Amino acid sequence: MLHENDNAYTTSGSTTHPHNPQTGRSTCPPEGGIYAGAVDLYRDRGWPGVLPVPEGKKSPVPAGFTGWTGGWPEESDYRLWQRTRPDGNVALRVPEDVVGFDVDHYGKKHGFDTLTALEKQWGRLPSTFISSSRTKPSGIRWFRTDGRVLQGQAGPGIEVIQFHHRYAIVAPSIHPDTGKPYGWYRETDLRRFWLPLPISQAPSPDELARMPASWLEGLAAGSSECPPHGAAPLSVRAVEDALDATSGQKMSPQVKQAEMAILEEMAVGSRHDAVVRGTSRLVRLAVRGLGAGAADALGKVYDAFFDGVTSDGSRTEEEAGAELRRIYLWALDRVAAEINVQGEDDEVSDGTVSRAVLISVSDVKAEEVSWLWPGRLPRGKVVVLDGDPGLGKSTMTLDVAARATRGSEWPDGGFPEPGAVVLCSAEDGVADTIRPRLEAAGADLDKVSVLVGSGSSEEDCSPVFLPDDVDAIRDAVERTDAVLVIIDPMMAFLDGKVNSYRDQDVRLALRPLSKIAEETGATVLVVRHLTKTAGPNPLYRGGGSIGITGAARVVMVVGEDPDDKGARVLAVIKSNLGEIPPSLKYSVRNHVELTCGHIQWEGTSPHTGADILTPPRQRQATARDAAEIFLEESLSVGGRPVADLKAAAEKQGISQRTLERAAGNLGVVSTRRGFGPGSHQEWSLPHSRHEGGDGEYGEHEFQSHQYDDPISRQFTDASQGPAVADIDVGLTPKQRKMNRGS
Repeated sequence: MLHENDNAYTTSGSTTHPHNPQTGRSTCPPEGGIYAGAVDLYRDRGWPGVLPVPEGKKSPVPAGFTGWTGGWPEESDYRLWQRTRPDGNVALRVPEDVVGFDVDHYGKKHGFDTLTALEKQWGRLPSTFISSSRTKPSGIRWFRTDGRVLQGQAGPGIEVIQFHHRYAIVAPSIHPDTGKPYGWYRETDLRRFWLPLPISQAPSPDELARMPASWLEGLAAGSSECPPHGAAPLSVRAVEDALDATSGQKMSPQVKQAEMAILEEMAVGSRHDAVVRGTSRLVRLAVRGLGAGAADALGKVYDAFFDGVTSDGSRTEEEAGAELRRIYLWALDRVAAEINVQGEDDEVSDGTVSRAVLISVSDVKAEEVSWLWPGRLPRGKVVVLDGDPGLGKSTMTLDVAARATRGSEWPDGGFPEPGAVVLCSAEDGVADTIRPRLEAAGADLDKVSVLVGSGSSEEDCSPVFLPDDVDAIRDAVERTDAVLVIIDPMMAFLDGKVNSYRDQDVRLALRPLSKIAEETGATVLVVRHLTKTAGPNPLYRGGGSIGITGAARVVMVVGEDPDDKGARVLAVIKSNLGEIPPSLKYSVRNHVELTCGHIQWEGTSPHTGADILTPPRQRQATARDAAEIFLEESLSVGGRPVADLKAAAEKQGISQRTLERAAGNLGVVSTRRGFGPGSHQEWSLPHSRHEGGDGEYGEHEFQSHQYDDPISRQFTDASQGPAVADIDVGLTPKQRKMNRGS
């Protein structure tokens, strides 16, 4: 055993552990993978349970080797794992007389403060060996004990790894979040120095320092002593002071990397979402002591946001400044809340073994899809609403909420069963924005609740972030029996560790929401901003990973009405549960008494999600080409009544205005057939377009004329010959494009 004797250590005694054959194998791990190369080394050093976990992960371990009833691996097990899991990470299940004292001290975890407080009560711990994938003082401190069972936690930020309780990931494994390798260290008596050790010098259980009796008694299972919490709460002011202290400093590598990532995300995605996440990231670095220059980097990010949104006209200077201020204050509060809330440990994995959980489809009773709003809001599912700022998304969601609380008729017919609504809003004030809008929409205010945080009271709560705080959302739904949950905007409620552009991250964050929806029957409606990059498929326009779109069962989008300036269109662009319903037209009107916006629905719209998200110039060209092709095909065999053409065009989504412009571009001839009440107007292509002739234009020679209004070309009298159009009459739409250089 190791004993501390002044500054010298001596070895005495020995303990024999199961399956520790002294084979004389090399202490240098052979090549062949992380687990395959390290397993024999740890076994030679006396560790009886060297278990594989999947590559780059912390769980699960093979079944049957953990917990009170778990056995120890045999030689055949090790050989099998070396062949089948050579690249897996390495997990140690400890002997009965060894404990790992895991101290987490980073971000929102304060384990070292707890350790310091415990040492004042029970005495100083001896220096020992430490395993860690992070910087000091975070790490697992290893000790020998007398084999008694200890409490699972020594206090906030300290987990106690034992024979029956959990296991530890050790070198040379790779941390799944940071990508950094785990390592072994020897703690000096001064504690300020950790001496790094090669894996070949990893300690044996016999070389570990013995845990003092006072600690064993204090931590014994059933002990009445309550380990103190050593960390004092961190105020929002302290967070801001930490950020201010970084001003003027040379930027740290972490800050430089963060700044570049934020600016890059602003260039390709939603500026708002990028600044929300970026502000939290930089503030967090400052508080952790890694944020030299963070204040200056944040200034550059805010300048880029301000210039971008004011130059493209999406915000006024006053609006941009107010938005940045809200984001800044929200981030300070968020980071302070994170640091003051104890999270799960990082170096230790639960000893529970994962096994397949199966259900037989034959045992499942078939159910029809139930709808809150038919075609748009399915019960028990997650729905996404996409759209640019300023189009009334939030106002619309509150209109939907109001109808749900009252059982009022939906804009396209049908009535929901009245129910409660839970709102999660990160941008709008309850008193000055949310309540007036709900009143304007006629909501039953008693059935609307706003989730402001998670905690014991409104005064003592922290912001809600996904996926960690999903239980707070579940609690809100169950307590109110809500039929609808609105999260606006989604990105503001994602934890800082979630990369919204990484498919796996967003699916893991949304999966708990899907489970809440399924188990409670509530519809979860999440609001998302669009990216600035235009594209032909609206499914790819939402901010963040396509995994967000994939996880939702219905996706809707709002955009400007191409035919009615000031009007908006709500379109369903994805539905896994049925046919796509017709788009709806709406406008945002000002409520005179409440001086806030409210929604006025104006019936169905022929425009799809692709229509309303196509830029105006591209939309014009695309619509015009479609109309020209329609006319060429419809008039290829001769003239047709104008009324019939317009009716057929409308069925194909071609507006009358677009059809008339296309007719002008093609030089369509307009002729009146008959006299009196029975007469009608007929359109036909110029003679050269449907009669044979010499060359591409036929034998008729056209003269180029200029018209101020291209529509006027279609009204040329037939007695004067065919209508004279531009010089490219007779070309296909593609040829005309090339001729015009467009």
